[in-house]
Amino acid sequence: MIANQECFWLLLSIVDCRQIDIWGSAFAVSVGVTTPEQTNRIIQYLIDNKEKLFFKGQLKHLSPKDKSWDKTFISCETGTYQNGAFWATPLAWVIPVIARKILRVAKEILNEVIQDFRRNGINECVNKDYFKVPNYVASATNVYKIIRGENDFC
Repeated sequence: MIANQECFWLLLSIVDCRQIDIWGSAFAVSVGVTTPEQTNRIIQYLIDNKEKLFFKGQLKHLSPKDKSWDKTFISCETGTYQNGAFWATPLAWVIPVIARKILRVAKEILNEVIQDFRRNGINECVNKDYFKVPNYVASATNVYKIIRGENDFC
């Protein structure tokens, strides 16, 4: 983990792409490998930056300051697919983490993603005027896990 003025974060790599890993940091909180201070700061950052991190209830992998990865394995435009789009995949651990501190915000995110699924289908990733892989099972199952109450959130 690194310390910066915003929070304690996991980095995606120690060489290339020394960028903040939003999903990984939230996962570290979820599985209990962060200190109490790191846990609190990561959760608070997710809450304070909800409008920048989430779109239609789905979460980008990058911090708000990063528009795209420094390097990618596959070529894709900024803001698309694995280069800055928003995903439902991490919600299975992110929403319960946020619920630890402010249940209302966690429920807002859950409601937003469900509404997007109803309006636009269940996609692998989305962004403004963009979606990829319709009927994506991981997006469906990870949100379903929360709805079914298979965690401490519900």
